[in-house]
Amino acid sequence: PPVEFLDGPEFEVVAVLDSKIMRNKLYYLVDWLGTTSCILNDRTWELAPNLSNAAELVTAFHRQYPCKPLVKVGCHL
Repeated sequence: PPVEFLDGPEFEVVAVLDSKIMRNKLYYLVDWLGTTSCILNDRTWELAPNLSNAAELVTAFHRQYPCKPLVKVGCHL
């Protein structure tokens, strides 16, 4: 279930599975914890800034897959 915040629910990221650049923006394929509702599937493509609370999982993903798309600090797409 999501954690409720003043600006809405926040779901927990289980894993980052893939990355891609689409329309000059970085997206990550994310697996979510406990998202079996029709509102949110278990896996969705999310913009990189939406994963600010999952930085450790994003870093682990890029360590495991160093050739996958990423944006270096100071670079803007």
